[in-house]
Formats: sequence, C-alpha cells, structure tokens
Amino acid sequence: NSYLTCLKRSDITVQNPGFEQGGKNPSNWDINERPGFLFARDTRFAQDGAASAYIKGSLDAPVNFPSFSQTMPLVDTTGALRMQARVRTRGVQGGWGAYLAIIYLDQNRNRFSAGNSDSSAAGDSDWVYLTEIDEIPSGTKYISIALVLNGVGEAWFDSVSLVHIQNAADMVQPPKVADMALTNNKLQEQFFGFGFQNNPYIYASMNASVTEDEITLLETRIK
Repeated sequence: NSYLTCLKRSDITVQNPGFEQGGKNPSNWDINERPGFLFARDTRFAQDGAASAYIKGSLDAPVNFPSFSQTMPLVDTTGALRMQARVRTRGVQGGWGAYLAIIYLDQNRNRFSAGNSDSSAAGDSDWVYLTEIDEIPSGTKYISIALVLNGVGEAWFDSVSLVHIQNAADMVQPPKVADMALTNNKLQEQFFGFGFQNNPYIYASMNASVTEDEITLLETRIK
C-alpha cells in the first residue's frame, strides 16, 4: 500500500539495508541481545539478494525486545520519516510479533520518543511489507531504526529503507478495513462497558436491501 503520495521526499542512507555484507552477523547493524535469543545473517532465506537478518527466540525465552538496530544523526528534523522493510516469520508467538521501530534520541543520545509499525508479522508468514510513519518530534538529534522480535520463534528481516518526508501535513493514511463474518456461534455472552445502538435506517421503507429476516436476526442478537 502507498501511504504517501506527491510528497517531496529524500532517502536517508541505511547501511547494509539488504544484509548482503557480513559474516555470521550482518555488518553495520548493532545487536541488542536478550537471554534466549540468537542473532545471525541468514543466507537460507532472502526477500531480495542473498541474505537477511535473522532473530530466533527459544520457546522458554522470556518475551522481550531483541533487535537489530542502526543509529544515525538527523540533520533536518522537520516533516516525517517513513521506514519500511520486508519481514518473514515462523512459529512466532507469545508477544506482538516481528515489527519495525524508529527511536528518537536527544543531543545526548538519550531516548525520549519512539514509534512502531502499525502492524506486525506473527505465526507463520511469508514475506510481508511493514511500514512505520512518524512525524519527527521536536528535540530529535539522532534516530535509531530497529528490527524487533517481541515474542518467541523465528523472524527474518530484509530490504530496509528509510525516507525523509518534507511535508508531514500531507501524509495520507489508508482507511482501516475490517472483514466481518456471519456465524451461528456465540463468541461472547457478556460484555462489560459496551453499549448497543441500532441504526434506524434499516427500518426505513426506502431501504429495500434489508429483509425482515435480517432485521429479526439483528434484534435477536442484540437482545
């Protein structure tokens, strides 16, 4: 999906974005180790090129935030940043999954703000495209981009990019779309803190698309 259109933008250099350089571990990337997690440059799977960044958490590892990261100065702190990467997972569970993050640092390289991709990859997933977009907070002098696995299992990251958007006011987010399925199964019988509101339009005579059976079903489920 394209989140930004017709904007003045410039690429920010990410070192070794496709993990093609390195030995056991990818060059130019810092490893934020956590107990029970393995890090590697993996040549078994790649979305593009010959390698990817790999994080594996054993099933008994405590859920944490192990990551590959890269820190860089940010000269122009106006507008917004867009980070993107491809992510693949196998057996990821117990947390939010594999995701992207941009961490904002002050002049002393202390963290004061952060943003995460609005979605993550979990379970067993083939290469998916994740995106993180943030307006740059005031006071930013450095940023750190991170590839994070929150949970256990295996995650691969590839094709990392970072773009500086000059006009943050023109950012357009795609609408959220939810798919709903009609079933005959009760999913929950008690709701606390929820209310129900019926739409009077379904009873209007000009709304011929709603049948009496559908109205009866709706009222029954509300009751």
